Amino acid sequence: MAIKHQPEIDRENLPTDSPKMRAKRVKRVRNMANLSRDEMCKDGEINLYTLIGWENGRFGGLTTSGAEKIVAKVKKEGVHCTVEWLMENQGPAPSVNPITFDDTAATDLSDEVVIDYELAFFKAKNVNAVSLTVDDEGMLPQFREGDVVAGKKRTGQDIDVTIGHDCIVETENGEVLLRNVREGKFRHTYTLVCNNPTLKKKPSIVTDIKLIYSAPVIWHRKKDIL
Repeated sequence: MAIKHQPEIDRENLPTDSPKMRAKRVKRVRNMANLSRDEMCKDGEINLYTLIGWENGRFGGLTTSGAEKIVAKVKKEGVHCTVEWLMENQGPAPSVNPITFDDTAATDLSDEVVIDYELAFFKAKNVNAVSLTVDDEGMLPQFREGDVVAGKKRTGQDIDVTIGHDCIVETENGEVLLRNVREGKFRHTYTLVCNNPTLKKKPSIVTDIKLIYSAPVIWHRKKDIL
């Protein structure tokens, strides 16, 4: 499932190998891999502040050794990219590795494989996509434990447009949940509500908290109950 090469729009007439243009390509490939900056640096191979410098085109911008680390990191997420593209915009644009199927054996595929394939396609087509495997019964009856959901992240003031929707959210303390988002009492705060008020393991309502992002559910997959 190759993603067509989209020429970079350079309104500043900068060389394609300039630090600022390399910065745009770093951010683009990170988004294709659906990784936050923190996730990109989680294993310690890339320093967070170094990555920020690369993505802002500061201090000379991305280096060849840095590009090699990025290529290795996004490869683990199913994204194929080259050092030459990152450094000089040469060669094919990055692409998401397709999951191939033998049509004659389609009936033998497990739910997990099919869900992984559909989710990979969704993430390849949507920048800032996020997914979650539901791990509680707070959103019954529509969403059951084990269901997989996905959406597109909204951050900052854009979180307000998700009010009233069932969303994947990340709270400021790093907890990721599926909840209905309501307006909070204070500016830039939100109330998270369970559709199932009988939930016992977690609070059914959490009031006036700040969110890192909110992603209305636009993709939902249930496993076969048989």
